[in-house]
Formats: sequence, C-alpha cells, structure tokens
Amino acid sequence: MTPELTPLHLSLLHDRQPLSSALLSAARLHVGEAGLEQIKALEHLIVAGQQHAGLVQAVQKLPRIIQQAEGSTLEQSLLQNTLALVRMLDELALVVTEALQQITATPAQYISAEWLEEISI
Repeated sequence: MTPELTPLHLSLLHDRQPLSSALLSAARLHVGEAGLEQIKALEHLIVAGQQHAGLVQAVQKLPRIIQQAEGSTLEQSLLQNTLALVRMLDELALVVTEALQQITATPAQYISAEWLEEISI
C-alpha cells in the first residue's frame, strides 16, 4: 500500500526550516578566534547547512508537483520519495546543528582543524 498525500504530509513538507543562520554565524565567529585552518574545516559544515536550506526550498515545492500528478502511479512514487527526502533533511539538520552547537560550546583554545574534521559530516 502506498501513502497518500494528506494534510499531515503537506504540513511535514511545509514545516521544514533552514538551519539557524544565527547558529551558523556564532560558530563562524567562535572558530575565527582559533585560527585559519579551523575556519576552513568549519566552512565544510557551513556549506552543508547552506545546502540544507536549498533542499528545504525544493521540498516545499513538491506538494504542487505531486498534486499535478494526482491519481497516477507517478504521484505515489513522488510522494514516497518526498517523504524519504523529508526524513533525510531532518537527519541532516540534526547532524549539522549538533556539530555547530558542539563547536560553539567548546572553548576556542581547544578547537583544532583536526578536531573539527572529526565532527564534520
């Protein structure tokens, strides 16, 4: 049995938010105190967070596309893939957010490029 596009599915698709730009900025400023190599390593995490925002915008457009394919096998396939993508977006947001929070909670003198690479995604 394939899932149907329900109000719950629509709310799941529309409730995705890009990662907090304040958290991205705070991590960038915090690591900036530690040095250049650390900033380069942090930028990998920042890019993942920015890509998350683009994916969120793409996912939010999907309900309209799915509704246009209503009643077809394409609709069911799109819906299944969209719901899987929503789960992956949530997982990516959680991983990046936790990594950035770990960075900003660590005293700057303990932040090394090697340490950042270890928590990088």
